[in-house]
Amino acid sequence: MHTVSIDVDGLPATFELNFEDATWQHDGEIDEAEFPLITIVNGKRYELYSDGTLSEEELAEKDA
Repeated sequence: MHTVSIDVDGLPATFELNFEDATWQHDGEIDEAEFPLITIVNGKRYELYSDGTLSEEELAEKDA
């Protein structure tokens, strides 16, 4: 598990990322319109989806 903070609707929210299962957990509720959420961990870009899954995506050159 890896803990990250992502701004959601202008406020920080904490997420637990499970890379082995490609899932995430968060204790609050998030409006589906906010997804996908994006975070960078150890130089890798991840997208979090409203169904509780996540995927590693290519890092854009500006984010590298």
